[in-house]
Amino acid sequence: MPNGKTRFNLAWLDKLDNNGHCLSEWCKMDTGNCFAAFCFVCSKSISCSNSGLAQLVGHADTMKHRQAMKVCKDKSQTLLFKSPTPGTSQQGGGDSETEVAFLKPLTVSDHITKAEALWAMQVASFGYSYRSCDGIEELFKLMFPGSYADQFAMSKSKMSYLISDGLGPYFRKEVQRIYKCQNAHLQFSLMKQAMSRTRSNVMC
Repeated sequence: MPNGKTRFNLAWLDKLDNNGHCLSEWCKMDTGNCFAAFCFVCSKSISCSNSGLAQLVGHADTMKHRQAMKVCKDKSQTLLFKSPTPGTSQQGGGDSETEVAFLKPLTVSDHITKAEALWAMQVASFGYSYRSCDGIEELFKLMFPGSYADQFAMSKSKMSYLISDGLGPYFRKEVQRIYKCQNAHLQFSLMKQAMSRTRSNVMC
């Protein structure tokens, strides 16, 4: 314990936290700081210079860590670590921290919504009439038998809603973000260009 500080002890990795997890399941020595441990579940450096093992156990008691461990133990979910913010490192020299995002797998309902959104974009991109969507689900059931096609539902009124109130606001925000213009709108030309494509301009 030089200068009154406690160094990380490898023997701690065999200890259990208050959640019943072995520290080695989520912890290792911080390679950039001998007075700290590194939680690779939370992506965070934890100082142990004051109370040693008690500080690591205290970290394991936090709500964020317990939720992260629960997700790691649940094989039905995917754990995604985001990159650290510029100017910080994942290990060494303090409590630098990175965000951790937890992604759940898509449900059947999510897949249906995705399929309907993709079809709406197809209709908008190629100029299909909304009326052509009436009864399209029956065709899809014959073409692609299965649970997703069986629950796919579309009509001209639903297509109109998907494009105007669903996809429209999203793509408008994307145009505003890309062109950094809050009043951006699209202007379409009635004159056909080469390759039979309609010309469009972004107006701010």
